Amino acid sequence: MKLTKLLLTICALLYFNTLIAQGFTKEREKFIKEWQKLVTDPDAAYFCKEVLPKMLKGTTINDGQFTKIVDNCNALQGKEVPVYPELYQYLASSLYQIENKFPSVFNTEWYSILTGLQTKDPAKFTEFMNFSYVLFKYKTFYKEDGFRWFFEKGNMTWNTDKKLTIKCQEGNLVCRVYDGKRVADSSIVYRTSGVLDVF
Repeated sequence: MKLTKLLLTICALLYFNTLIAQGFTKEREKFIKEWQKLVTDPDAAYFCKEVLPKMLKGTTINDGQFTKIVDNCNALQGKEVPVYPELYQYLASSLYQIENKFPSVFNTEWYSILTGLQTKDPAKFTEFMNFSYVLFKYKTFYKEDGFRWFFEKGNMTWNTDKKLTIKCQEGNLVCRVYDGKRVADSSIVYRTSGVLDVF
């Protein structure tokens, strides 16, 4: 029995290593299936099983955007970025950027920052990926179980001069308090500007 489990574990590891070594495919159906096999975390598995197919089979993600995401997944994988959580967070963040209509310039700068951190500071890279996932999925700077901070209807730009920040201009700073999934209360500061320290 122990020998059988050991052999199954070795076979599974060899299979995943082979899958990873080949890189991700640019065929949408196969790409979805690859991710469904790779990710075991319950939240990520739900995303890969339920959300990813809807995003990639719909019209939200065009062929050029999809190809770029696959190329970047393969490039990050080639740099030995772990599939979970970082590579998964890259995938989800990239898709949510498009779905939630973040400006393309903001997204391009984000990817440049991401690759720089991955090379220079792996700990900051992991922290940045966690921040990015929340930012692009929920359109929020900060999220706790009971509340979230948003910046709406304004412009946001990355700044890397001295430390990593996001410059927010002429938008509404909103704090929403949640009761489950329902907004129970909110506070809004209209037409404000400021700088968010990412690190």
